[in-house]
Amino acid sequence: MIRRRSAGAGIVLIALLGSCAGLPGARLQESFPPPPWSGWMDVRGARVHYVDTDPQGPTEALLIVHGFLGSTIPFELFIEDIRAGRRVVMPDLPGCGLSPAPDGDSSLESYLDFLEAFSLQLGLERIALMGSSQGAQLGVRYAARHGGQVSCLILSSPFGLAAQQDRAGPLARCEALLRLAAPWVTRGRVRRGLLNAVADDSVIDAQILESYWAPFRTAAGRRAASQLLSRIAMRQPLDPELARLSLPVLILFGEEDPYNPPPICTRYQELVPGARIVVLSGSGHLAHVEAPGEVARRVEAFLIEEGQ
Repeated sequence: MIRRRSAGAGIVLIALLGSCAGLPGARLQESFPPPPWSGWMDVRGARVHYVDTDPQGPTEALLIVHGFLGSTIPFELFIEDIRAGRRVVMPDLPGCGLSPAPDGDSSLESYLDFLEAFSLQLGLERIALMGSSQGAQLGVRYAARHGGQVSCLILSSPFGLAAQQDRAGPLARCEALLRLAAPWVTRGRVRRGLLNAVADDSVIDAQILESYWAPFRTAAGRRAASQLLSRIAMRQPLDPELARLSLPVLILFGEEDPYNPPPICTRYQELVPGARIVVLSGSGHLAHVEAPGEVARRVEAFLIEEGQ
């Protein structure tokens, strides 16, 4: 069923700060299967799941960074569409998808260090970097720090402006409250959060739902999810970082994205005046799930134009 979503808190607050309709320790479901091109590696002491469409291929690649609670699973169709003729690499960030949560605390610096070590271990000398939703916060900062490695930047349904954080409200910044709420999160509540983020309910299948709920299965995963939200998504505004970008940028917005209404899109344009802006008709916040072929086509055209 397709319907227009109203602007609102979406998956972030509905998933973590909704009413406690479930019980702690919700029943575990069977693990979702890994996507094609899966691999495992140890990065900075953490066991990490990732996909690499051409492990023996060139040292240049498209590196994708997923958003809050995301993973490689929802990107499977997008990767399938864009992998022809190019190497595509994507990790499940520690604590997300099939990657176990880190032993210690999570922070912006720890995730940026992880991305650097991950790309170096795979021998990636030159990357086009794509950040989705909260992944834009990591992508923008990584590109700023590693200008010699990152050739261009793609932001898909980005989240991170001060105005976007303000819309979500102050409770999402309180790690202690998030830690208290996280054990009560059920699969049904995560599903309702996902449905609020997309324009077409039918794209949220059982495997995608299971992948988003995965962090809530363990105490360590719930801790990592709470820290990702409170320490990075809600406390690290992108505005000054975007204004300093000096590389080619493509920004993709879903026309029905509750996190990116027209005033927010305009603000991104103001901060990155040279960016190429694409509005995807009929898509919400998870454009790579709702329109994987269209997103792949737009990204591929941008990469070709930039000589990638």
